[in-house]
Amino acid sequence: MKKRFFLLNICWAFISILNATQHRQAENPLVISTAEDLKAFAKSVNSGNSYQGKVVKLSADIWLNDTVGWQKWNRQTKMKSWTPIGIPRAPFEGTFDGDGHFIAGLFAKTGSETFSQGLFGFLKRATVKNVHIRFSHFISYDYVGALAGYISYNTQIHNCSNEGTIEAERNFSGGLVGFSSGQNRIISCSNYGRVYGHRCVGGIVGYFEGGSVYNTFNRGEIIGRYEHVGGIIGEFSEPYQKTVKETGPAENRKEIALETPVNATKEIVKQEIIYKERPPRKITEIRIFFDDNTYETFKPEK
Repeated sequence: MKKRFFLLNICWAFISILNATQHRQAENPLVISTAEDLKAFAKSVNSGNSYQGKVVKLSADIWLNDTVGWQKWNRQTKMKSWTPIGIPRAPFEGTFDGDGHFIAGLFAKTGSETFSQGLFGFLKRATVKNVHIRFSHFISYDYVGALAGYISYNTQIHNCSNEGTIEAERNFSGGLVGFSSGQNRIISCSNYGRVYGHRCVGGIVGYFEGGSVYNTFNRGEIIGRYEHVGGIIGEFSEPYQKTVKETGPAENRKEIALETPVNATKEIVKQEIIYKERPPRKITEIRIFFDDNTYETFKPEK
């Protein structure tokens, strides 16, 4: 009996220590106050520290470069390119709270060998909130957004904005996010910057696969060379449509019997899942652009 009581005390002590540690982590997040702090944080994430369950917080506005004449930045600009926070094999998975501060002077220019450009490269099950991008210019091949190039797995973007310029030499460019996959949420965000790309160009997100967008607006110029261009979302797609309904005896259907409560009747409720393929896309119009900044539109005959 004494041994059990002793072990119980050890368990309670361990739980108390664990709760206290988690509480201290919530109360004492990693604080970033300088450009060097931000670069060191990016290096830490890209080296494999996901920051899952941890909070990173800005305590001041961050200036990464001299922003005089930033509107004229281009591929010929002699300035060190920003290395995004998070790469495919090491995404950021924590909470990043800008606390209302802005990050200015972000400049990125990459070739066809590099994808996913923005303040963050890859976000996975992360939360990014209360951060604003100013006086910045991102030039990339695919997957580019001021806040993140690629987000996935229930990531949430809340109360963020962009006033910088976004350019994709191919597809998936957005004012805040280039490509969103996996039921993510974008809430109370805005874009005032210019966004350019070929296909899937949006004021907030270039390509949005499932998820939700709330209370969000765009006031920037959105330019797409081809199809799937939108003020908020360039292209929206659901991975599949799912219908669930009660059914009786069925033939040639996949049925899953649900567990029946102990005191329930013996009637079995079955779940039928129907997968529907998206219909093939059709060309509705073709635009040919000329070097005098004009274009002509051609529509195929029905």
